Amino acid sequence: MKTVFIEDCAADGCKKKNIGNGKQMCQEHEDMYENRIPFKAFYGKTVLKKEK
Repeated sequence: MKTVFIEDCAADGCKKKNIGNGKQMCQEHEDMYENRIPFKAFYGKTVLKKEK
């Protein structure tokens, strides 16, 4: 599946606006998620990808 990034990000403090349903991430925060770097998003919750 190909991911399309728009000017929309739900991470707290991100310069992109959160205009969607609160679950989209910009390229920068998606990279942080994939590299298991925690960050604040989605109404103050910490986001960290789970290990498989």
